[in-house]
Amino acid sequence: MSHDTPEPDDFEAKEVFAFFGLAAYKAQVLEQQLVSLGVMLHISGRTGVTREFIDELLAKFESHTLGRLLSEARKLTSFPASVDAVLQEALARRNFVVHRCFAHHDANFMLEPGRRVMIRELREAVGLFQNAREQLSGILMPLAERLGVTREAIAAIKQEEIDKAAQTLNGA
Repeated sequence: MSHDTPEPDDFEAKEVFAFFGLAAYKAQVLEQQLVSLGVMLHISGRTGVTREFIDELLAKFESHTLGRLLSEARKLTSFPASVDAVLQEALARRNFVVHRCFAHHDANFMLEPGRRVMIRELREAVGLFQNAREQLSGILMPLAERLGVTREAIAAIKQEEIDKAAQTLNGA
């Protein structure tokens, strides 16, 4: 289990919802990383790339599902077999979590032992999504650096977004 996956406080319904939310969040982080990879793969080797072109690519890819993002990326690059297997497993697990988890566990949700099973599965999904993201980073970061996007630049962009959010929330 990933070191940043919290332990449940108890096995009440709110914990199931909390871990469902965490799993959905981690799946979205993975999706956004595939969006970034898609954009970088499309601009790699091009000259005269404009901000407008990048914004168009972002808008296009942000409307895609995880499965479609993965298919698009596979058209432009090949993943090592181990990474591809983890991404495929993450896709299947993401689809289960988002589309079938509660239907599959409808009776389990009513009982504490069933909620324990659900929480365990959701925590495993969180770990899988985190692992997939980390493995994808091993492909994404070297590509980003070849394109002139450094870790420092990414950190600065993230900090700018945090500062902007803080400013918006302070004014709310």
